[in-house]
Amino acid sequence: MIKKQTITSNKGIYFPLMNQKGLKGYLTPFFAGHLALDHDHYVLEPTSERDLYKPSSRNVMFYIDGKRYDLNGQLEYQQNKPFTYETGYAYQKVTRQEDCVEIETTSFLVSETNTERHLIKVTNTGDHAIQFKAISAVELYGRSAENQRDHRHVTSLLNVTHIDHQMLTMTPTLHFDETGHHINQLSYGVAFEMQGHKNIGASPTLDRFIGEGSRMFPLGLDDLVLQGTYIGYETIASFHTETIAIKPNTSVTLSLAIGVAEDMHSLKDMLKRALDVETFLVELEASEALYAPYVNQLSFDLISDEVSQRLKFVSLQPLFRRIMGNSYLPHHDYGKGGRGWRDLWQDLIALNMYYDPNVYDMLYQYFKGVRLDGSNATIIGDQPGAFKADRNAITRVWSDHGAWPLITLLMYIHETGDVAFLLRKQSYFKDHLYGYGSIKKDQKPGFTQYEGTILEHILVQHVVALNHLGAHGYVKLMDADWNDGLDMGHQHGETIAFTMMYVNNVLEIIHLIQAIDQDQFELLSPLKDLIFKTIDLQTYFHSDVQDVEWVNKEALISALQSIYDTHMKHLQEAFVEDIFQSYFDHKATLLDIDHTVMLTGQAMALLNRIASREQAVKLANKTKKVLFDAALGGYKLNSLYDHEKHGLGRAFYFAYGHKENGAVFSHMAMMYAYGLYNYQLNDLANEAWTSILYQSMKDDAQVYEGIPEYFNDEGKGKYLYLTGSASWLLFILRKQVFGLNFEFGQLFLEPKLVSSDFIEGKASIHTMIFGQKTTIHYHLETPTNHYHIKSIFANKKELQLPITTHYSEIDVYLGV
Repeated sequence: MIKKQTITSNKGIYFPLMNQKGLKGYLTPFFAGHLALDHDHYVLEPTSERDLYKPSSRNVMFYIDGKRYDLNGQLEYQQNKPFTYETGYAYQKVTRQEDCVEIETTSFLVSETNTERHLIKVTNTGDHAIQFKAISAVELYGRSAENQRDHRHVTSLLNVTHIDHQMLTMTPTLHFDETGHHINQLSYGVAFEMQGHKNIGASPTLDRFIGEGSRMFPLGLDDLVLQGTYIGYETIASFHTETIAIKPNTSVTLSLAIGVAEDMHSLKDMLKRALDVETFLVELEASEALYAPYVNQLSFDLISDEVSQRLKFVSLQPLFRRIMGNSYLPHHDYGKGGRGWRDLWQDLIALNMYYDPNVYDMLYQYFKGVRLDGSNATIIGDQPGAFKADRNAITRVWSDHGAWPLITLLMYIHETGDVAFLLRKQSYFKDHLYGYGSIKKDQKPGFTQYEGTILEHILVQHVVALNHLGAHGYVKLMDADWNDGLDMGHQHGETIAFTMMYVNNVLEIIHLIQAIDQDQFELLSPLKDLIFKTIDLQTYFHSDVQDVEWVNKEALISALQSIYDTHMKHLQEAFVEDIFQSYFDHKATLLDIDHTVMLTGQAMALLNRIASREQAVKLANKTKKVLFDAALGGYKLNSLYDHEKHGLGRAFYFAYGHKENGAVFSHMAMMYAYGLYNYQLNDLANEAWTSILYQSMKDDAQVYEGIPEYFNDEGKGKYLYLTGSASWLLFILRKQVFGLNFEFGQLFLEPKLVSSDFIEGKASIHTMIFGQKTTIHYHLETPTNHYHIKSIFANKKELQLPITTHYSEIDVYLGV
């Protein structure tokens, strides 16, 4: 998957980098961007959005017949020159023409070592020989992101830097942390060399490099050493090559490498290998190969070749978030790594579609994050089963968290038919929080000795939530729901929207229980009592009983059906003036009472089949009228609320049209699109998701690849790559658009393709079915949105639905 374009200005685009060993960061066409192992171990200085427009931490100064040109193109006479930018899955290539010289730089992360490699090819395209010299300028950071403003100078006093001809290493003596210092275990390094030539020296420290000039225009370039050790200064790798002559139509190659390792010997070996030009292509191909399976196992041919190519990168976005969490990219300048609870389960939606063999174990381990009170750990570490109570050790409960695991679990069970997974036993997470944060316990984070079935975990989450109600009978908002910005309505806020998800999930749980071939189930005794309403929620929270009882299957189904029926009836009261209300606010009043609309309530009503057909049509028409803006990418998250509503959360204090206050928010818009398909409103659904995709593809949107978290009031994409909306777009395409509907291991085909989805009468999906690669081609006889399946063929024989056997290729013929 190669993408190539001409860049004429800095539009803030960037390309994510990651490998198998934990190194991650990003790179821009101007070589800005940081590199890190984790929050406490940044190789290059941490950056954020504004740093996309500042001089980069990676640079090489080229002197051609005495005139300077920079790798990053930031000199005044370079900035207006167009250049070629190319990317694959794992690399970027920048090709600049500077007068009589072409400079081509290919960059990537090595998959098997924590090394960033750059191969720079300088070609004399003129008609006379030139004098050429290069000077690297890569500033090592080598410490925690906390130290960017906290003890920045003090931590530089820990640096021990060694220079040896073409290699620089830096090892801080201590990992500085006032809550508890400890000995540093990592070494950082840079290597730089022109092939076939030796370096003549290097600037030993950043101070001496700058030499009373500036970082951009240093005055210390004559202050060089070949070898030496320097302690207590900021470190820059500024190697000088010798000056050589380059004849016309000939090239020289330079290698630049940045790395980090746990011991000096490994670091030097990595950097030495990275200077070997012969290994560059081999390691580049290995890095590219890591990404290819994710695209090969889930890709689409529809609408146009350009759209099909764009969707290939969308297939990679869940992988990026799985590795990076919600940190390490310039817009994602918060948190300390790790993913949130909601992110965890939605990323697994994509892994399910890839038929990743690790999904089974991940699902099992992730349920270990559920507390017995129905809440959960909110931050997940790098390994399955590694949980933290919260990102910043703040006591918070998100009211929607208990609803998400079931959506992913349902997908797994229906794809595989593995109903037995529900009866596996798993422990629960425990820490100092309990009773949805109302009870404080004196215990450290860990796991209970008691183990309940996965079915029990699911029941705990839903039964507790649907008993944890506000004054109006809807789930209490607590510290926020999906919309993290609604974080000030703790006392009176209620989330009608996510009450809908919990209620529909109860119906799905009933269907799962019906599919289990046994007549009774083990349940924790207090949970059984809560389900059958013989105790209230506070009694459940304060119960220490961990006895189990066997519960009759039909009795359990009947009790759950009663819960569903009661709340489903009550939810109909939330349909007011052709929309569903989404929230009771901080003043215990309905949010949308003045002709305003919140997309969340409409999306949840359709996604969870709460609305009747008549209600769905009415709310779809009104929602489009109030919230849809084609010029900005589609459906805004909400109307502009007056000052009285601001107290519901920080979101409404944001400028309108940004983030959770009225931006075109891809995640909720995708869930809304999914819900529209549920009601056969296919044209509206198609418009909802394609609007986001087409907006992403506009040059002015500044979204280089994939889809962003949201578009602002200027239609520019923000928070790129790491967004749950990518998983939902893939989910929409596979299940709704191409109609792959699994029911307990059997495949039904129910396509909702519209005529514009076809390319010359054909639309195809390449995906994993029954654990093996399958391509399904849909053929449309004549352009129409009203068709049915006329016939299905595979291996020259006609098939009937459901499909229960793997075929490598299936052709489906559609007609009127």
